[in-house]
Amino acid sequence: MARALAILGCLVLCGCAGAGAGAPRALDANSYPGDLIDSAALPDGVFLRQRIEATHRGRTESFSAVVQTADGVLTVLALTPYGSRAMLIEQRGQAIHHELFVDVPLPVPPRFVLLDLQRTLFLQGPPNPPADGERTFEWQAERVFERYAGGRLRERSFERLDGEPSGRITIRYLEGQSGSQPPAHIELDNGWLGYTLRITTL
Repeated sequence: MARALAILGCLVLCGCAGAGAGAPRALDANSYPGDLIDSAALPDGVFLRQRIEATHRGRTESFSAVVQTADGVLTVLALTPYGSRAMLIEQRGQAIHHELFVDVPLPVPPRFVLLDLQRTLFLQGPPNPPADGERTFEWQAERVFERYAGGRLRERSFERLDGEPSGRITIRYLEGQSGSQPPAHIELDNGWLGYTLRITTL
């Protein structure tokens, strides 16, 4: 179980460095840029069972999780290898609550998990995206690039307008995404913090 929770630390391991960074830098709960979408604005009725494989500095681990939206609340539940609860993160509005069900310290500020999740599944850009082609728009303090094919989102990437941190977060929707219903396979390459996630929706 320690290994399953520890891999969540790929999102915010103390001392991890962004792509191209020199010396490692410590990360606290507010050092990952971005603002959460209010949970009340998320689509209701999402329920996803996922398997997540995370790679950081050559090490790969995996764990299972459940993502749910209901009554304005976003819930992320990490599971032990036996299917029991390991960690709970809840977002109500802008408030975040987290709870551990195993005796392992949480190495991950929950906000980091929610930011990655919302960038991947719940960001709504301008209306009328192209059926085939690319578009660019600004969201919060970030420049967002999207590529569509066959009426489905195939790739989305983020750059900070101020260049801090440098590099990109790139998300690839391998079978294409429509709305908030994810494809079976998603790859997230975080060039800001130096990790990769491969997400399989079961």
